[in-house]
Amino acid sequence: MPLYTTSAAAKLAGISGGTIRNLTTGQFAASYEGLFSPSASPGKGQPRLFTSEDVKLLAFIRQQTAAGLSHEEAARRIRAGELEAFTWSPPIVAEEAAQHENAPQNVIAGPQAPQSPESGSFALALASQWANLLESARARELDLQDRLIVSESARARAEGELEALKAAQARPWYKRLFGG
Repeated sequence: MPLYTTSAAAKLAGISGGTIRNLTTGQFAASYEGLFSPSASPGKGQPRLFTSEDVKLLAFIRQQTAAGLSHEEAARRIRAGELEAFTWSPPIVAEEAAQHENAPQNVIAGPQAPQSPESGSFALALASQWANLLESARARELDLQDRLIVSESARARAEGELEALKAAQARPWYKRLFGG
C-alpha cells in the first residue's frame, strides 16, 4: 500500500497542508480522533505519512465541509459509515498513467473511464470525473477565500499600526524638532 507525504496527500485530496495539520493534530483533531491511520498523526519528530484510505478520508472531509457541514457533522457521518459509500479514488500520477493504455503523459489523470463509448458506465465515469473536478474547484475556491480573509485582516491590522505610528509622530515636540 503506498504511503503519501503531507504535501502529496494534500494535492491528491484537494486541500492544503495546513488543513491536513488542523485535521490530524490541530484545532479539528478531536473531531476526527481515531479515524486516521497511526502514521498520519505520529509522535513528535516522526514523519507524517498517509495511506490511500487516509487520503480518501481527507477527500470526504473536504467534500462534506465544502457542502457546508461542520467538522463535527462530517466526523459523525464518517462514524456512521458514509465513508464506505464515498466513491473516490486518488488520481493516477503520470508514472502510473504510463502503465495504462492510451493514457496521456505528464498529467495527473483521473480514474480510468472505460474505452468503449457504448458502455453505460462510460457516461457515469465521465460524470463522476466532472463532479470530482467541480468539488476540487469549489474546495480551492473556499481555500482561496480563507486566505483572502486572512490577508485582509493582516492588511487592516497593518493599516491600524501605521495610523498609530502617524499619530505618535504628530506630537508637538516632533513637529518642533523635525518641522512637520
